[in-house]
Amino acid sequence: MRDLQWSNDPGVLRVIFLVGDARPHLDYQDDVNYRKSCNLANQKGILINTLQCGNLDGTEQVWREVASLTNGTFAVILQDGGSEKITTVYDDEIMRLNLKLDTTVILFGSKIEQASAAANKTLLSRMAPEAVADRSSFLGKSETGAVMSGKGDLLVEVINGRQQIDRLDVKQLDPKLQAMPEDERKELIEKKIAERQALQSELAKLVERRDADVAKKLKAMEGKEGVLELNAFEVLEAQAKDKGYRFKE
Repeated sequence: MRDLQWSNDPGVLRVIFLVGDARPHLDYQDDVNYRKSCNLANQKGILINTLQCGNLDGTEQVWREVASLTNGTFAVILQDGGSEKITTVYDDEIMRLNLKLDTTVILFGSKIEQASAAANKTLLSRMAPEAVADRSSFLGKSETGAVMSGKGDLLVEVINGRQQIDRLDVKQLDPKLQAMPEDERKELIEKKIAERQALQSELAKLVERRDADVAKKLKAMEGKEGVLELNAFEVLEAQAKDKGYRFKE
């Protein structure tokens, strides 16, 4: 919490997912008591969602306390196979479309923002298809035009009206685009926007079908002994709504 550069914008949702299988050690010489960390999280407006793995004695009490102290959410994954991965027939195609969307990203902003977007782009190909599909479902309800890269993508800024193609600060583009003639750069940006919108229209239809399929599978799991599924994106959506965010239905 101290080392990361958290935004001070009061409109930003700040969240940590804490995953572990045992209560924290309080006997290290240089350790920081978890309650102090929770207080710091509250000062910074950070929610901590806790996910307990297994059922080791004494763990649940602390994990629940951490979530409670920071207005987060608590859940458990049992070690005997209690957590089930939900996959659908749509996942591979959703993955393919996301990889194509990845090619439409134009890095823009500060060096930190561009580096973050570039790093997120490289992560996509290493993610499991069902994880990408879950993420696509969340993004489809958030900002128009958003893709996996997150902040640092010019197209999202233009699509949402925060930047205008004819009045860009070219110094916030990568060197190759900075050197490009203005008319060619404009043509490229407009082409990428058209590509993204077409791909996202196709993706939205698949995600809608997948969401319906996942809902049926979750319904079938209700009451199944030993199963408790934490859907991180549902948690984030609920917490974002509490923060004032609004999502397209």
